[in-house]
Amino acid sequence: MNIGINKLISYEDHIQMKLKTCLPVNDELSDTITNFIVQVFHLKNKRDSLIVSNELFGFDIKIRDDFDEDSINTFISDIISSIDNEYEVIVDCIFYKKIVENTLSLYSLEKYGQYLQSLSIENIIGKYNESFIDFEYIIFDLIIDDGCFYTKKFYFMNSDNKNKIRIMIDDRAEIIDKRDNLCNFVGAIKNNYLPDDFYFLKKTNDIEINRIFDRLTLAVSLTYISNISNINGDEVSYKIEGYKTVKEIFDVKSFDEYSEVSSTLWEIYDWVYSNLNNVSDKIGIARNILSLNLKNNTIKDIDRSVLGSIRSGYDIYLKENAARYIEVMNQQLIFINDINASIQKLALDFSHKFRNNFIGFFSFIFTTIIINVISTGTINNIFTYEITMICIVMLIISIVYLYFSLFESNLSVERIKKQYDRNKSFYKLILDEQDLTRILNNDSYYNEDRQYLDRYVKKYKWMWIIVVVILLVFLILVGTFVKVESIHYILSG
Repeated sequence: MNIGINKLISYEDHIQMKLKTCLPVNDELSDTITNFIVQVFHLKNKRDSLIVSNELFGFDIKIRDDFDEDSINTFISDIISSIDNEYEVIVDCIFYKKIVENTLSLYSLEKYGQYLQSLSIENIIGKYNESFIDFEYIIFDLIIDDGCFYTKKFYFMNSDNKNKIRIMIDDRAEIIDKRDNLCNFVGAIKNNYLPDDFYFLKKTNDIEINRIFDRLTLAVSLTYISNISNINGDEVSYKIEGYKTVKEIFDVKSFDEYSEVSSTLWEIYDWVYSNLNNVSDKIGIARNILSLNLKNNTIKDIDRSVLGSIRSGYDIYLKENAARYIEVMNQQLIFINDINASIQKLALDFSHKFRNNFIGFFSFIFTTIIINVISTGTINNIFTYEITMICIVMLIISIVYLYFSLFESNLSVERIKKQYDRNKSFYKLILDEQDLTRILNNDSYYNEDRQYLDRYVKKYKWMWIIVVVILLVFLILVGTFVKVESIHYILSG
């Protein structure tokens, strides 16, 4: 007697599968039970364990990897010997499933779909969280059914295909962290799933499974887009704060058509989180556009074209930001040029002070010579003791003037440095620090100008000192010569 085992499956979840059969009591009962157990044993995957029982008489047998013929014969004999007036014998089988190498047996897609359908969205996420959250991916090994359909985490396929497809999410933790920072999801602690985990990249022909995963995709996608969201049973509540505020509570099972809504929300989520460096900007644009484009203020009436509007809004935002960015860069270039001009002016001012200092000194000398020539008619006795002392005092004043000029120059440089640092601190609030460093060329423009000023001032400082020293030596020599000439003149007279 050949029994269609798949038709006998009564229940399946991701922990166990149950099937039962009612066998007529007749002379072939022993062979019928044996044949049934053999078929069930061949159906069982080696990952799983099997318990065959008869509740009426309380007999059971546990079957693992080996077909224990003696135990099975004892089980059958016990049942037959206990039969009194029964017309049929009920044999129950429970398959206890175990995940091995990320693979879990799935014996009946139909019964598994019925199990998921009996749960609320919140419960499905909770059950999946308990069983699968620690696994990078799960392969549901289709034992009886044929097909191949999958998300980025859950793969439904026959064992022959399980090594052919694998789409990993490398930045799962970063995406969840972004959601936690930008969205207030009430059940965030209990739900670390992504919309990618439930969005079918390849769908199944089973309408019920598609519907369940569409609902999951819809609900979870909203938690990654909305400002505030919650999943309570089959009720999903959300609040989107954009140009206007949209908030709604709806029963996810009340949708007549899930696929388009869930696909649109997943596509928005996928676009927002595709580049983790600008999620904040993208989610802001998405919320603004969604708040204006949800007909009747309900997510049920979302337009498939809304993602195009969101992308266009983001493109405009980028262009506006690009113009503002160029403006900020130009402001920095102007500032750098102003700093350069200020430093150039300091250098020129110092050279002018050097020039004016000695122009004044030599003007005094030439004026003295001219007056002496006019009054005496000769060029003798110009550097008298009094004139020499006045010149020496003027050179001492020149040295003091040099000190104050250096002091004033250093104060100006410090003021420019503070101005430069203030500018950097301010624009760090606007620009990325690395980008600001690149624009300022790692401060090399400022440092080059500063080094130029230091070299320039240093050169003129030493020229100033050397000229003063030479003039002092000259005046001392001339003064000594005049003094000797005066003594000689007195003695000869």
